[in-house]
Amino acid sequence: MYNELLWIFTQLPDKYIVLDTETTGLADESGLPDIVSLGVTVVRYREITGSVEFEVRPRQKISEQAQSIHGITNEQVAG
Repeated sequence: MYNELLWIFTQLPDKYIVLDTETTGLADESGLPDIVSLGVTVVRYREITGSVEFEVRPRQKISEQAQSIHGITNEQVAG
C-alpha cells in the first residue's frame, strides 16, 4: 500500500528545492494568516544537501489549532 502512495516521488527531478511555511492559522473574517516560519531545503539526487529556517514575527496571534499542529507558540514569537 505504501508504494502506491509514494509513486509521486519517482517523478521528481534529480535536483529540487522544498519550501515549507508555518502560519498563524487559516484565513478567516479578519483576513489571511501571517507566516510564522519559512523553511527551505535543497535536495540533490534524493539527498538533503542544505536546509535553513527563517523565523518571522507575525502581527497576528497564532491560533490554538495552528499551535497544536506546528508547535510554535505565541510566547516563542513574542521575543
